[in-house]
Amino acid sequence: MNVNELPTNNALIAGSEFWIIPDSESSRWVDKIDWHCNFQLAKTKLNSLQILPDKIKEICKEEDFNFKEIRCEANAPVMIAGESYLPCRYIIQLPFEKEQSWFEKANQLGLNLKCSKLRLFIPMQINKEEIYGLCKKYFPEDFEVSFII
Repeated sequence: MNVNELPTNNALIAGSEFWIIPDSESSRWVDKIDWHCNFQLAKTKLNSLQILPDKIKEICKEEDFNFKEIRCEANAPVMIAGESYLPCRYIIQLPFEKEQSWFEKANQLGLNLKCSKLRLFIPMQINKEEIYGLCKKYFPEDFEVSFII
């Protein structure tokens, strides 16, 4: 596994397809990245769950039209396309809860999206000394992880 820290002046350069960032309360980078992306991350917080009216559900049932309502958890990751704005394919906002679960979920995202080259914008709550150990613990050997503090 290749894990390396990038200096802050190289944070927004090319090198990884997927950038994983915490919530805005946990990182100063979120607002900078969101600004470059036309505030798409901030706009997602304004969206509310759309619930189908009972009348539509009734019509669907009468017509034997099966549908499944998909509900997202409030703290589910948000993924936006970054290609038009920054030198990455996607930006994923993964809310920070605690160190282990954040790294574990970042690893799972990388595996699910078949991307072994990630850039992590580390939450403020994580100590620099712990980052290498957490990366070694949660990411497979074939992953390449760069991180920004």
